Amino acid sequence: PTAPADETGPSLVGADIVRPYLSGGTTAAVVAGQIDSGLDIAHADFNHVWGVGWQFGGTGGAWNDPCEHGSHVAGTILGNGGNSPWLRGNAPGLGWGGAGRFFNIKTSDACSGWSFDFGAATNTMHSSYWDGVSTTPRPHVVNNSWGSSGLNFKGTEADARIIDDQVYTWAQLYVFAA
Repeated sequence: PTAPADETGPSLVGADIVRPYLSGGTTAAVVAGQIDSGLDIAHADFNHVWGVGWQFGGTGGAWNDPCEHGSHVAGTILGNGGNSPWLRGNAPGLGWGGAGRFFNIKTSDACSGWSFDFGAATNTMHSSYWDGVSTTPRPHVVNNSWGSSGLNFKGTEADARIIDDQVYTWAQLYVFAA
């Protein structure tokens, strides 16, 4: 087999083929969110995103991301390819309007060493948001990329049990990438 001309992650898993048909906004039925270091809403790849945010740590609000890690993570989902078309996210149609906002929780200004109320953050993700005009239901998918160094997680720790409870009780998918 010959490697595709575009060797980025989305093309290697076939996401570039389905993206025009299942962009996240095609059916206006999916809501997503993330818990990370914030999101730089001024970035060209996010100029289409409707969102709601909470600041659980750090400074400057949920839509400020000094270390740019949360913005990078959000770009793998929401990026519209404004800077580079081949770096478009896997579901750039998410965050499509008032009833489909992207939920964003900022945990820190740093890319590591976070300290925030994990339970409160996940509880925020299982509540809908109403602005007086439109209601956005709770996210179906919550993305997280916190990383760990030298830790040996077994899946029975308190935080893992909190996530298990959220997934079971609220029928949400939590995605973790290191």
